[in-house]
Parts: sequence; structure tokens; C-alpha cells
Amino acid sequence: MKNTNKIIAVLILLLNIYFLLYTYYAIMGSTKPPWSTLLSVHVFLITALLAFRTKYANSVVILVVNVIGLAWTLFLFLLAITIPSLD
Repeated sequence: MKNTNKIIAVLILLLNIYFLLYTYYAIMGSTKPPWSTLLSVHVFLITALLAFRTKYANSVVILVVNVIGLAWTLFLFLLAITIPSLD
């Protein structure tokens, strides 16, 4: 469970790096608030970083939250790469 939690946390961290630039552009240049959805992706950084602490490495709660976070982040990632831009 310890390795699974760390692998999921690494995937969440990598996907958050992808969304970081989109979050910046959405906050700085948008009149609508689509950034609220992007900020929900960054909330899962907290539990992803906690998975690397030895105190929480075997926590089932952190694992479940990371799995939910990975599912949400992957869903938004797939939407981001498949829906064409309307600009």
C-alpha cells in the first residue's frame, strides 16, 4: 500500500504541473471563473504531498483521497486534451 500511495501521488503531482500554466492563464486573463474547477485539482496536492511523509505513508484515508484526486485530475486532463479550443 505504501508504494501504491506514492505512485498515485507522483501521478497527481505530474498532472498538477500540467494544469499549473492553465490555472495561471485562467486567473489572470479570464472574465469568467473557470479557474475554480482548476483550483479543485490543486487541492489534491495536499494529500499527494502527505503520502510522502512516513507518518501517512500507510494511511488508507490518504490512499482513498489520492485515488479520488487522481480520477478527477485524469478526467479533467482528458477533457483538456480532447475538447478543441473555441478561440
